Amino acid sequence: MVELNGTPLNGTRLHRSVSTLDWTRDADLIWLPAVDESRVERDRLRAEIAAAKARADAARQRSAAREAELRAVLQAELAESRERLAALEREHDATVASIREEARAEVERILAQARDQVALRSTDVPPGEVADVD
Repeated sequence: MVELNGTPLNGTRLHRSVSTLDWTRDADLIWLPAVDESRVERDRLRAEIAAAKARADAARQRSAAREAELRAVLQAELAESRERLAALEREHDATVASIREEARAEVERILAQARDQVALRSTDVPPGEVADVD
């Protein structure tokens, strides 16, 4: 028996130029670089940790900015409250001074009226008569 182009006459043997291997499986092994799955997972986890740290830093910065803003608002409200309290105290002091002055004037009026009554009694004017003051 003579082979034609390296193929037996019964067709059971392939030609040497034909690959007998599964070239797709071999191509993955030959042409693709070897992948270390643990390294890939480690890199993915590191990226996630870095992203989480960045989010945490951003949240801390937002929190600090919000706290500073609230602190400024509270300081402004405190200053305004102090100004209102000072104004109320000035108004209170003015009211107390006015009441004291009115009370002093009333005391002086009562004392003057009492002096007048004592002066009238000390003169020899009988009760019920009014002394003639010219």
